[in-house]
Amino acid sequence: MKRVFFKILMTSLFLLPAVAMAQNEAVIPPSNRSTATLEKNLLFYATTHYTVSQQGSVSFSLPNFFDGNYQPQYSGTLDPNDPYIVTIEGLPNVHVQAGAWIGWTTRYYNSTKFKIEVYNVYDYGGMAGYPAPNTWVTVANETNYGGGSYIASVANVSVSKIRFTFYNGTGPNNNIGISELFFIHPEATVAFDNLMVQYDRNGNVGIGTPNSHGDKLAVNGTVHAKQVNVDMVNWADYVFKPDYHLPTLSEVKTYIDKNSHLPEIPSAQEVEKNGLNLGEMNRLLLKKVEELMLYLIEQNKKLDLQQQQITKQQTQQKEIDELRKQVKTLLKKKS
Repeated sequence: MKRVFFKILMTSLFLLPAVAMAQNEAVIPPSNRSTATLEKNLLFYATTHYTVSQQGSVSFSLPNFFDGNYQPQYSGTLDPNDPYIVTIEGLPNVHVQAGAWIGWTTRYYNSTKFKIEVYNVYDYGGMAGYPAPNTWVTVANETNYGGGSYIASVANVSVSKIRFTFYNGTGPNNNIGISELFFIHPEATVAFDNLMVQYDRNGNVGIGTPNSHGDKLAVNGTVHAKQVNVDMVNWADYVFKPDYHLPTLSEVKTYIDKNSHLPEIPSAQEVEKNGLNLGEMNRLLLKKVEELMLYLIEQNKKLDLQQQQITKQQTQQKEIDELRKQVKTLLKKKS
């Protein structure tokens, strides 16, 4: 009997996580007080690729609503007759299919009265129970809400615009707090879409660009770093070996006159088309510097030799001048 009870107990313990997952697999309400996975958030960095506007008796920094940091912003006195409205326009025309989720989150001063609307552009041809095309559809219209975050499901629409309207808050002067506005739309996004960093199925990474161009790392923008190390082979020190053939300056001049760039260095057209391989370019530039150093050393040898000859000539000239002086003195005595 004890063994049977133990087996039933263990089976129940193993099943509990599965049951819990099934009950909560739709969505985890995101807020400042809970953990959420928003890699399907269509509004992530919305101000950089959609048209986002605000109006009403208060205002906020709009980019902070969409950066995923959940840092709350708090308003001044909100006039219910002039509510705070955020409108997002230009969303991709992708139907939500099985479902999407929309909402907001805050830390304090949550909104007690608010409305969330989406603009449907999908035409169901007048089918009963489905929204008409090019109309606003109300997803939420709360008048006495008490939570620190809100999330509602969205179905049977293709959303081109979203409108959040906030009338009241729990702050002392009807202030409201807002941390994040989100629209979790699995059909319209890939994981971490519109993030600064994106990955493809081959493990290539794009920063600021959805296309890595087949490179392991593609960056659309400026890279700021304390240090960059590039693995290199065949470094240009071979230039200083005795068997290295150093082109003559006349050969280099002939090449420049014909091609308008240094030998081995890519042309302006090649750089504009293909960019630069920094490691290879540094190797080539070092090679040219080392070749210049050899030319300077050779030139210095010639200058040293010329100076020696000049010094010798000056010494000889002094001797000649002294002899002339002596000759003049002798001639003078004879006369």
